[in-house]
Amino acid sequence: MREGNLPEHISRINPGDVFSFLCHKNISCFTHCCRELELALTPYDVLRLRSATGLSSSELHKRYIIEEYGPEDIFPSFFLTMVDDGQASCVFVNAEGCSIYKHRPGACRTYPMGRGTTRKEDDVNEQFVLLQEPHCHGFKEKSDKPQIVT
Repeated sequence: MREGNLPEHISRINPGDVFSFLCHKNISCFTHCCRELELALTPYDVLRLRSATGLSSSELHKRYIIEEYGPEDIFPSFFLTMVDDGQASCVFVNAEGCSIYKHRPGACRTYPMGRGTTRKEDDVNEQFVLLQEPHCHGFKEKSDKPQIVT
């Protein structure tokens, strides 16, 4: 652990920081980030998934969404269902990549960046991080346009 108890492969990033990242079908780790994850969904993600699938809210919920509601939760949390294929793959990933790419969830959209918040009483602190997971080779690829954190 480092940087305020962050795991080794996660580092803080700030506005103005620059990094280079490129993912494509010919990279050996293509779609590895779509496996073995707990993908939390926002209400907006659910609306986009409805657009992608053409399903009603109730059918989408029944087929693709896991709802968790703890005793102290005010609202439930929603997660995308994963396929029981030994790799816990996203239900929408295939050999060509993401079958709903245009409508993919926000966490997938911003990868390899992540966002977190902490709260102490009335003080909310938002922090952005860069995930440099061991399986990902996207940082080794040459990108024509470096990413600038805004």
